[in-house]
Amino acid sequence: MRDPVVLVIDDDEFYRTALSRAFDEEGCRCYTAADGRQGFKLYGTIIPDLVVLDRIMPEYGGTRFLLAVNDRPNRRDSILVVYSSTIKEERPDEGREQHQKGFSRILYVSKSTNPVELVRRVKDLISC
Repeated sequence: MRDPVVLVIDDDEFYRTALSRAFDEEGCRCYTAADGRQGFKLYGTIIPDLVVLDRIMPEYGGTRFLLAVNDRPNRRDSILVVYSSTIKEERPDEGREQHQKGFSRILYVSKSTNPVELVRRVKDLISC
């Protein structure tokens, strides 16, 4: 059985590093990108099981990443975690992105959630 593959897309180096370390410690292979453009290139190459996406980033943000995925979804449906400061509290899978191509499930998590706690919550979904 292969290790789960995680892609973290965030312009904030602190969150990229903290999430990457936490996923690595759980036995996942974690890749990081500093913006949606880099993230989309990796998304098509590594075929992640889970994508952690910051919604607001300069230049090529989370929304542009999702639009690009919609035009060219992966060969496997990934789980998407929208991890953003614009989310004030967790909410169940809802809203416009619920039917986003390329993703089988969408979770919304506030960035006030500790990165280690986020990994703890999602690791069972991808079998880390």
